[in-house]
Amino acid sequence: MIAFIDKHREVYIVWKIDDYDTELQAASPDPSDPSVTTRVLTIMLASEY
Repeated sequence: MIAFIDKHREVYIVWKIDDYDTELQAASPDPSDPSVTTRVLTIMLASEY
């Protein structure tokens, strides 16, 4: 979680990285192998989680 100040209030950001297969349908069979893995970065406000 990352926090920053935005116009007098603290805002918290949550992020995660998911490893999917190349079709983005399921988890990667081998996350360490880039030829069968697509990584997706998700960034959101903690208040939306």
